[in-house]
Amino acid sequence: MKVPIKSVLRRWGSAKGFSKQIHIRRLGLLVGVAALIAIALSPNLLSRVPRYNVGDYHVGVYRAPFALTVTDELATAAAQKRAVADVPPIFDFDPAIGEQAIRQTQLAFRRIQDLNQPLADLQSEKIGAKEKARRLAELEQTIRRKADQQRGDFEKQFGVEMKDAEFSLLSNVELSAQLAERTTALLRTAYAKYITFDAAQARPAMATPGEPEKPLLLQLQTKGKIATVSVAAADLLAPNQAEKLLAPEARPENDALPPEAERLALQIALAQLKPNLLFNAAATEEARRAAALAVLPVTYNFEKNQLIIGDGRQVTEQTIVVLDEIRRRTETRGWLVVALGLLLLVFATLFLSFWLSDANLDAFNITDRDVLMMSILLVATLFLFRLAGWFDDRLSLLFPRKPEMMLIFLFPLAAPAMIVRFLTRFEIGLIFSVVLTLLSVLAANVPTQSAALIFLLLLVGLHTMGRVKRRGEVWRGGLWVGLAAGVAALLSAVLKQDFSLGGLLGLPLAGIFGGLLCSMLVLGVTPLFESSFDYLTDLSLLELANIEHPLLKQLSHNAPGTFHHSLAISSLAETTAEAIGANALLAHVGAMFHDVGKSLQPAYFVENQLGDNPHDQIRSPEESARILIAHVPDGVRLAKEHRLPPSLIDFIEQHHGTRSAAYFLAQAQQRAAAGGAPADESLFRYPGPKPQTKETAILMLCDVIEARSRTLEKRTPEIVGGMVREMLDRIRAEGQLAECPLTESDQEKIVTALTGAIIGLRHERIAYPDQVRHPREGTNR
Repeated sequence: MKVPIKSVLRRWGSAKGFSKQIHIRRLGLLVGVAALIAIALSPNLLSRVPRYNVGDYHVGVYRAPFALTVTDELATAAAQKRAVADVPPIFDFDPAIGEQAIRQTQLAFRRIQDLNQPLADLQSEKIGAKEKARRLAELEQTIRRKADQQRGDFEKQFGVEMKDAEFSLLSNVELSAQLAERTTALLRTAYAKYITFDAAQARPAMATPGEPEKPLLLQLQTKGKIATVSVAAADLLAPNQAEKLLAPEARPENDALPPEAERLALQIALAQLKPNLLFNAAATEEARRAAALAVLPVTYNFEKNQLIIGDGRQVTEQTIVVLDEIRRRTETRGWLVVALGLLLLVFATLFLSFWLSDANLDAFNITDRDVLMMSILLVATLFLFRLAGWFDDRLSLLFPRKPEMMLIFLFPLAAPAMIVRFLTRFEIGLIFSVVLTLLSVLAANVPTQSAALIFLLLLVGLHTMGRVKRRGEVWRGGLWVGLAAGVAALLSAVLKQDFSLGGLLGLPLAGIFGGLLCSMLVLGVTPLFESSFDYLTDLSLLELANIEHPLLKQLSHNAPGTFHHSLAISSLAETTAEAIGANALLAHVGAMFHDVGKSLQPAYFVENQLGDNPHDQIRSPEESARILIAHVPDGVRLAKEHRLPPSLIDFIEQHHGTRSAAYFLAQAQQRAAAGGAPADESLFRYPGPKPQTKETAILMLCDVIEARSRTLEKRTPEIVGGMVREMLDRIRAEGQLAECPLTESDQEKIVTALTGAIIGLRHERIAYPDQVRHPREGTNR
């Protein structure tokens, strides 16, 4: 039969949701998901090189697939590290620093001796004793006065702040020469060693605790020339360590100097010490860098088909390096082409699966949040499946007799499909399961016939998640999946003639455990998607439908008429939603909350009035309309305060759409016709938005039609059906249904369902003789 091309294109282009919403954001999301999945699949498709740890034993023979030269980076780095460690540190050595310190110290003492020289000259003169004593006394006073005047200079030159007694020793004619000699001797003793602030740089980085320090190998750079010398550790001193060396040299018994003079000589000598050995970091680093560069890379050469590791041989570090290099090369050869091919394959699978399903399945309505939710589940599942496959390989090395299909039965692969079914519809879950089956077979690198087994388990999971009303049903669903997996595992073992304990018992138990694990994941992950993506499961809706909910209790207490009205509307909405295949439970719960805003000012609404009408005391119809319209924003505020899900808040916002408060608008128009102020229609209109979903549109229709049905005196099918169709046509003419996905077929089903429901809800009863029927007072506003 010939099929016209135009009709095929028209059918493909008539998709309800997905194809009409193909935009940059959704395409970008699919491309990103395809890229992530391609990454998850690439290692499985491109590499067949075994993975080992050092010490493992190889099964079989592995030869080089091509000629290669492998550079062992770790071994090369170790060799470079050893070469660097063999380079002694470079120090700048200046022997003149010690001589300069001694010379400056001697010059300072010579100044003191020059100051005392007149006393020596006077002592050598041949004059009378009395005259000499007198002149010596006067000269000593003069010299002492000059010394006191120059005391600050001497202290600065010696680098020591001296007390009066110490300065007297220094300026003593007889002691100054001995002090100079002792200080010079101490400095020569100190500078027989190497004085440096960088002693730590000369010692090896790794030293064995408890062992005596070995001679240090240093490179000394003196006047641009470098010589390698061996230095005893004790000959390398920091300036603050010199006191321990020089203190024994300044003991009083070593000389005729008094103890105070010995301590002063030691103090002056320590103050004159300056490092004669400085660590040259730049030169050392350059030398070590040159040593590292001089090390040749450690390489292993293999010809094609040359043996890399034999059967039963233990795996060494060298073997792992070679295998890693082969794996890297096989994964990178043509990587870009293969990765691009995988990306395009996955993208085409995702795009065509959702688009063609949307074009051909009436119940397949997919939104952006559905695409995002399923993308997250798909990517996470495949990455975890890939990780489980890697772990399964490691487990096979430890337990070679482990059944091959253990991963398939133990991994909770049905959980993502169960979550999708729990949050959306069976049709969406079915397409998701097809895609997941195809990609998981690639990710796990299992036999192709395993695809049928995986898909059957996913189908069982989908079926068990239909209209879950209790959490126990989720556990029951996981148990059914586990039992199905157990039976499939048993049949698989029989078909393969695997009658081992692992095949007949291990695999079925793994399947049952995997099914229970699915239930755990569904119960744990679903609330995250509910809160993050505004999904409402039947479990959540049933919890919200409890009349003990604070908002419903507030409504029943403050506005009992509105509460009973809401209950009646919820029954109508549920019946109508069932008739067109919409979410009946969502419509039921949304209807229960749609008028909660009336609980703040209940007396202004006719269903709560028992006597006087407060609107009669309001002169302005605009003010009355404002009070009526306020129950919508008030309800939204209350709903947000009580943290109702956005899907239920939509019922509050949209159940009046952008319709007007007709009763008070008519009053304002009558006033304008009588010559009063003109009527501003915008003041009488609800803020909207118009209904966006089938369920909110059903609520609007039920709310209006239920109120209109109260005015009917007779409720025959013809009268009620005519009224329902009239109100539906009126709301449609106002454009209130323009933004929701109700089809003409849905609207016909709504008329039929509401006609029967209104007749059942408002049926007549026979009045007994002692009963008198009174007409309802008040006006339904």
